[in-house]
Amino acid sequence: MRKFFASMTIVLAVSATACSKADSKSPLSPSTPTSAAPSGGGVSGSASIAGTVVGGASGASVQPMGSALVVTIVGTSMSATVASSGRFTLQNVPSGDLTLQFTGSGVNARITISGVADREQIRITINVNGNSASVDDNVRETSDNRAQVEGRIVSVTCAANPATLVVGQTSPITVLIPAGTPIRHDGTAVACSQLLVGALVHVKGTKNGSSVTASQIELQNNPGPNPGSNPPPPAVTQVELQGAISLLAGTCPSLTFTVSSTKVTTNSATAFNDTTCAGLHNGGVVEVKGTRQTDGSVLATKVEKNDDQNEQDEAEVKGTISSAITGTCPAISFTVGSTSVTTNASTTFNDTTCAALKQGDQVEVKGTRQANGSVLARKVEKDNTDDNENEDKNEAEVKGAISSAITGTCPSIAFSIGSTSVSTAASTRFDDTSCSALKRGDTVEVKGTRQTNGSVLASRVKKKNSHG
Repeated sequence: MRKFFASMTIVLAVSATACSKADSKSPLSPSTPTSAAPSGGGVSGSASIAGTVVGGASGASVQPMGSALVVTIVGTSMSATVASSGRFTLQNVPSGDLTLQFTGSGVNARITISGVADREQIRITINVNGNSASVDDNVRETSDNRAQVEGRIVSVTCAANPATLVVGQTSPITVLIPAGTPIRHDGTAVACSQLLVGALVHVKGTKNGSSVTASQIELQNNPGPNPGSNPPPPAVTQVELQGAISLLAGTCPSLTFTVSSTKVTTNSATAFNDTTCAGLHNGGVVEVKGTRQTDGSVLATKVEKNDDQNEQDEAEVKGTISSAITGTCPAISFTVGSTSVTTNASTTFNDTTCAALKQGDQVEVKGTRQANGSVLARKVEKDNTDDNENEDKNEAEVKGAISSAITGTCPSIAFSIGSTSVSTAASTRFDDTSCSALKRGDTVEVKGTRQTNGSVLASRVKKKNSHG
């Protein structure tokens, strides 16, 4: 069984001589902590210990145990009276392994603090109950701002960046966990989501104001029916995924994307093989290895480009756009024959633009087949040959005066020439006029394509001079 704290050892003082000595003391109980001053030669140092004593398994105040306590550094004359608040301070403490002895009415217990360094500041909470003592939490900070925190997790937030822990119930301290910080249990890497409230942790890091930025975290045990039984953390589920990337978002190294309908996240610890973080793109086919998170997503430990899979998933579709265009450029959707096609910011358009695509256009689409059977387009090319044939069948030309009020907002307006309704779009060209300058009564020549409802979608609107 792992010890509660590797750096702390509990020693019980139960000898008759010690008890007799404890009973002979009758310390006063000041309202504020008192500081010990060195009174013996060769024992003073530069470290300090700020402690809080709680009593009983429930962590209650020390007062129910009777009179106030005295804490002494064994082997020296340094001592301090524990205040009614449970606090004490020992200043000018020597370096090395120090044993603290707590004495008072019905109490005689010891605890050892190992490896005290020069100028180290130690903040510790100790549970004292009769002849036993245990450490609830402690924070140790050296003069160069290196810090260690040990105690139970009070709260944890893994979704934030950085993730955060609050450790310690009596004197809580916030621990910041930057992306990529190693978290281990018995040498095995675990995810932040496996740090549970009530678990015992040992954090190493750097003091940053009132918080500590972690460089590594050791999960000592997780809570259970008996927290001292040191049960293992929840099992880590390893996952492998293959497929095309979609819904890529974020900034390297922290990306999110979807593979085979599963959300994947990366961080600074993710390894990239045959590609780079910046080289990932929607439609790229990858193999992902990682760990399943509590929300069902996968935290990637490795992302590898899969060229063989890319060849298998390559798709090519030719035909007429048979549905209305939905979405907003560059992310639009349409159907070619019976195949659903989507585009994104990585899609290139040849002989057309995203905004100019419309129902009825003949196109050739190249991309990658998705898990749902759709195609994520890498390239959309307008087929001019088919377009010309289509235009020959549906080409329309209308001349005359605009006989109705202009409705709509440029570039999408509508008007009538005689009994023919005319509409314009972003792809409409205006000669000898502009969209906003058109008005009722203007004589124009319109060329475009006849729609199924008999109207004409104009590809060109030319204003005719009075002599024309």
